[in-house]
Amino acid sequence: MAPPIELLRHVPLFSDLRKADLERVAEAFTERTFGTGDAITEQGTAGTSFFIVAGGHATVTVRDRPVGTLGPGDAFGEVGLVDREHIRSATVRANTDLHVFSVTFWDFEPLLDAYPSIARRLLELLAARLRDADNRDDPINPDLGDG
Repeated sequence: MAPPIELLRHVPLFSDLRKADLERVAEAFTERTFGTGDAITEQGTAGTSFFIVAGGHATVTVRDRPVGTLGPGDAFGEVGLVDREHIRSATVRANTDLHVFSVTFWDFEPLLDAYPSIARRLLELLAARLRDADNRDDPINPDLGDG
């Protein structure tokens, strides 16, 4: 099942797209559910998927320290969409049953070609992550929200 268009519309990567384009983007996503305590991503492992939380809550940890929470409408894993050799900088673990929509690098790549506005927004988000890393005391985690 594809994610609802309204869920995609609230994700910064897709906010500039028209409804017809959002419908095409939605087709690339896969619906997934994780149980309480399941790791969606694990720090130090390879990651090539991007996730949008549709329901439930999760905790983001770096070196086993909580650094944030995620809930409905939040997205993570952007770096995995552009870097096939990306190593996750954080662990994201479900606090409750977690309902997400995900897309892999290889399913997302054609969307970057078809929608330059997505590629532009992705670059802006990645630049913001680098800026945040430059301003943090802990440089090990340059893309905290990437999970």
